[in-house]
Amino acid sequence: RRAGWVHVASLGEAFEAMQAMARLKLLRGERLTILANGYGLGNMAADVLLRKGGRLAELEDETLKRLASLVHSKRPLHNPLELPPSLGAQGWAEALRLILADRNTHALMTVYSPSPFAASTAVAEQSSLASQGTRQNIFTCWVGGESMQQAQHICDSHGLLSHESPEKAVAVFMDLLSHARNRELLM
Repeated sequence: RRAGWVHVASLGEAFEAMQAMARLKLLRGERLTILANGYGLGNMAADVLLRKGGRLAELEDETLKRLASLVHSKRPLHNPLELPPSLGAQGWAEALRLILADRNTHALMTVYSPSPFAASTAVAEQSSLASQGTRQNIFTCWVGGESMQQAQHICDSHGLLSHESPEKAVAVFMDLLSHARNRELLM
């Protein structure tokens, strides 16, 4: 632990951890914000995060007000943020910008499943553009098998890590968090 090592259980996890360590920035904190389309995937990701000892970010009131206005929600929003399936790619980009501007978000994970309202490739392109220049790490998750491979490729080409399931994205985030904690112990 004190040497900063990260434990991995398989060769696949080792490659994912190496890619993450090479491409990601050091964490500024431990709180993760989860953004998902639909209702359920975000909660699944949050459950996995909390079971593994991670922490959800508590977004500022102003951020939540702006997000509610963006998605036309009358019910209170919270993390994980579950955007309506009808929100288009531009709406996704604006939601990302709002979340990344929130000082309580130390990292962001997006979870996207196929939607007839916004093509995954358009969401990937807009998400990649919205994330340029940010200090936070962004973990993208594209649920939907082969139909999401092009979206994953777009994000990868812009330096964002892409995963096929919320569990894998959370595992990589927790590995990065473990590495940061271990480095702190070493210091």
